Order: sequence, then C-alpha cells, then structure tokens
Amino acid sequence: MFPLGEHHGIIRLRIWPTTTEATQEAFIRLREALPFADWRGNLIIIDNQQIRLRRKPPAH
Repeated sequence: MFPLGEHHGIIRLRIWPTTTEATQEAFIRLREALPFADWRGNLIIIDNQQIRLRRKPPAH
C-alpha cells in the first residue's frame, strides 16, 4: 500500500496492551535506536520486544 521510498517513513506500532505509557516507551526506544535520518522512506515496525526496519531499495 505504501511502497518503500515513496513516503517520509511509516511507523507501525504493534504494542499490546496499547496504553499511553507503552506507546511513549516505544517512541523513546525508537529515538534511541535509530537516527531520524533512517526513518525517511522506510517502514519501521515496533513491538513490545524489538524494532524492525524495512529499508527502501537503493537508488540506481
């Protein structure tokens, strides 16, 4: 639906239970784990345990 590299970056939260505190913690972990420059054009999936990054394809 959102091709990698054609957007400013997508963050998908898969936090359970979805509380304000858990959401804030997820974003704090994201800020500490990945510099903002790595967000652009990529898909970031955050769950309770890890942060995964699907990178946009390299430019040719």
